[in-house]
Amino acid sequence: MKTLRFFKEKARDIPVLHEVDVLVGGGGTAGFTAALSAARLGAKVMIVEKYGFLGGMCTAGYVTLLPIWNLTPWKDEKGSLIGGIAEEIVDRLDEMGGSVKASVAARRQAKNPVLPYWPTWFQFDFEAMKILMQEMLQEVGVRMLLHTYIAGTIRDGDKVKGLIVENKSGRQAIMSNLTIDCTGDGDVSFFAGASFEKEPAKTIMPVTLPFYMGNVDSEKAVGYLEKDPGLKRLLDKKGDEIVGEKQVLKASVKLALSRVSLPPGQQREKKYAQFDRNGEWYVWGAHSSGKDVTDAYDLTDAEIETRRKVWKIANFLKRNVPGFEDSYVVTTAAQVGIRESRRIVGGYVLTRDDVLKGNHFQDAILRSRTGEWELQPQESPPPFDIPFRCIIPEKLDNLLVAGRCISMEHEAATFFSPRDITTCMGLGEVAGAAAVLSLEEKKIPREIDVTKLQKVLKGNNKRRNR
Repeated sequence: MKTLRFFKEKARDIPVLHEVDVLVGGGGTAGFTAALSAARLGAKVMIVEKYGFLGGMCTAGYVTLLPIWNLTPWKDEKGSLIGGIAEEIVDRLDEMGGSVKASVAARRQAKNPVLPYWPTWFQFDFEAMKILMQEMLQEVGVRMLLHTYIAGTIRDGDKVKGLIVENKSGRQAIMSNLTIDCTGDGDVSFFAGASFEKEPAKTIMPVTLPFYMGNVDSEKAVGYLEKDPGLKRLLDKKGDEIVGEKQVLKASVKLALSRVSLPPGQQREKKYAQFDRNGEWYVWGAHSSGKDVTDAYDLTDAEIETRRKVWKIANFLKRNVPGFEDSYVVTTAAQVGIRESRRIVGGYVLTRDDVLKGNHFQDAILRSRTGEWELQPQESPPPFDIPFRCIIPEKLDNLLVAGRCISMEHEAATFFSPRDITTCMGLGEVAGAAAVLSLEEKKIPREIDVTKLQKVLKGNNKRRNR
């Protein structure tokens, strides 16, 4: 192994760009809701994001599907399982023409028996999501800093006091009374020295690069795919041309059919039809396995590998699937979709049993549940609680975590529900409210009165459900 050389950087003074109550690192779904939640409760908030837009995986990663099961009531309960800002986003996207309400999508898909694999999802327009997120933050005065990378943290003992960032203006410091790590990969916590867990290459979940195909003859394609469900016959015969991507393509076909197919005689709902854009098909994407996305070389390799595979899959469809003969790749996601990387070790580690048994906790701050599609043919278990302790890193103060990097074991993370977009939105809203309560009570987050936090969150949902 080659011995690393080191360069000693000259000490320098870093300008303090801003001083805020709450600083959010990462502008994905969790970061967006964290910033919005804190600002609505009166805090002075800044959010730092590496892209030129907000949304993270749901915009840059083309994960443009929301699970209906978390946005509708559980059995006979009143109100959505995860309400609050997540539900508000869906309603406002609907008003913009960028989605449909969860209840509408649920009714539509309940009538669509084409494929049971994707009955509980609906799609949104990622460009509408970009605009909506920035407008909602501007409405409450959140200061956004885009095209900015987090380069380090500022610590005073065990307390995180701010972030070191890099952008076109150079290296800068942002001071904060409380910081929320919404980077997805736990970058802020890592820079601050938090304990974390990470799977080895052989068991870590793969990354995926979704893409869109244009100029597809949808009627012709659907006719063929309904005769060869999941492309089984085609893949059995010619699947070796796309080694390793058979399952991805099968799932993509199921997703596409659930969007463009309707039972005979049923009229397509106009509001939903815009996501069945004439001739444009969403393909779930190309996989890359065994990549540690917190390693720059691995992440680079994953991007190169998946983009090469996208081209191979697209050409396979053009050669073999009627309706795709004159199609082309419209766009690929800005980056690979990441399922897991660092998972911060908090006061409690969420387990597989918690998810499957619907376990409850006194310090519960969010409920989520596993979709039926993950457990078929078993019935989905009841909702499970995520305790407040899961978003507080061990041995670090004035730092909260929200998103897929919360404290949970790998076996829990393999289920979609603890890390899906709506769950991340809910976790961000919780973290933003907890940050403000911590500042109001003049206590570090782990010492706040969780019952007060729970009341604030319930109040948010009541206001949304009026």
